Amino acid sequence: MALIPCPECGRMVSPNAEECPHCGAPIKELLAKQEIDTPVDNQQDVPITISDRSPLPQKEQSPEKVIVDNSKREEPDNRQAVPARNAAIDTPQQKTEKKKAPKGIILLIIGLLLLVGGVGFWFYYTNVYLPEKRDAEAPRYYVMAQNINMRSSPEFEADYNKIGTFPYGTEIIVYDSVKTGLKPYLYGKYAPRDAKGKVIKEKVVEGYLAYDYMATKADFFMLNSIFGNDDARKMLSESRYKKALLDYFKKNHYKGNISRDKMIEYGINPNATQSWQVFCRHEKATSNNVYRSRKYKKDSKYPDLAVIIKNINGYERRLLYFVFDDDETFRLLLQQPAPYSGYMKDRTLKLKNADNGGYYVEVEYE
Repeated sequence: MALIPCPECGRMVSPNAEECPHCGAPIKELLAKQEIDTPVDNQQDVPITISDRSPLPQKEQSPEKVIVDNSKREEPDNRQAVPARNAAIDTPQQKTEKKKAPKGIILLIIGLLLLVGGVGFWFYYTNVYLPEKRDAEAPRYYVMAQNINMRSSPEFEADYNKIGTFPYGTEIIVYDSVKTGLKPYLYGKYAPRDAKGKVIKEKVVEGYLAYDYMATKADFFMLNSIFGNDDARKMLSESRYKKALLDYFKKNHYKGNISRDKMIEYGINPNATQSWQVFCRHEKATSNNVYRSRKYKKDSKYPDLAVIIKNINGYERRLLYFVFDDDETFRLLLQQPAPYSGYMKDRTLKLKNADNGGYYVEVEYE
C-alpha cells in the first residue's frame, strides 16, 4: 500500500495507521478532517515505493510540499474573502449613482450653453439686429438748405439745443416726422460711413431737424439734377427757391440731367421726357440767370425770384417768375420765352401788367 506524509511531521506513514509512529499524531482523524476541508483534486497520488523502510533523514524532508498543501487548503478562504470586500465597496445603488453622475454633468453643461446662447442672442437681437432693421426700413431725407442745425429738442429758435450742423446733401435716416403745425420737424439719425461703407459710430448723432429744409430721396436727386453747375446751386441756395423750382418741374413732368435708370433707382417718375437745367455765373457777377427783387410786393418779407431754365436737348430757354408770401408759400406768377443766350442784367428787370390782366417781364440781357 502507498505511504503518505504525516500531516504533522511530514514523515512517511501508512494511511491506515491510527497514529504516526514518529510523532504520535492521529493519522485517520487528521485525514478525515483534511478530506472535509480540502476540495477534490482530480490528480491522483503518485505511488511511492520504498526499498528501505528505515526512517528518512530530517534534511531530506520537503517542507515545500507541506507549504503547497497548506496553500491549497487556504485558497478557498482567500477566494471567499475577496468577493466580500468588493461587495462592500460597489453596491448596486453606488453603481447606479456612478452612472447617473456623468449624465447630470452633461445636462448642466447643456443648460449653461443654452443660457449663454440665449443671452448672446438677446443681446444681438436688441442691440444689432433691431437697430439695423430699423435703419434699413426707415426713409432717407436729405438736407435741402445750404446748412441745417440738428437739435436735441424741436425748439428751432434756440441756441442751447444745437448738437450738429450739416451741409446741403447730407443724408438723414428719419424715424419720425410731424409735417403739420407751427413747427413741423423730422426726428432722425446722422450716420456717416467711411470709404468701406461702414458706419463711423463715434460720429453718429440723433436729433430734430426742421422739416421745411429737408427733401425726400426722390425730390433731392430730382432737384440736384436741375442744377447745371455749382454756381446755379449757390444762386438758388434758399430752400424756398429750390422748392418752387422743383414744384414747377414735377408739375410739368420735366427732369434735369439724370438717366432713366437713376430716376428709377431714386424713385423719380421715369415718364419725364424733357430735360431742363439752370446755368448761372458767379454770384457776384453783374448779370446772371437768377434775379431776386421785390417787384410784385414792395413790402414782401421775401424777394421775388426770376430764373431762366434751358432745354439741354435744344436751344429753348424760358423765364420763370415766382412770388412768395410771408409763410414762404410760393406761386408761379408768370413764364415767358427768353433769348437763346445772354444773362439778365442787374437792376434792369421790370414787372409789367399785361393787357389780359396778367404780368410780363422786361429785362436787359448781356
